[in-house]
Amino acid sequence: MSYGTGSANHGALGILGPTRMDYASSMAAVNTVARYIGHFLGDKA
Repeated sequence: MSYGTGSANHGALGILGPTRMDYASSMAAVNTVARYIGHFLGDKA
């Protein structure tokens, strides 16, 4: 999941875990954090 402002990407987030990890909820959390960082960077730009 990448994050940034507008069409510019500033970085990427991801997860690593065991095979039986609940990836659906983990990716939902990563997506939420990426959106938060994108909004935070947008406010600072």
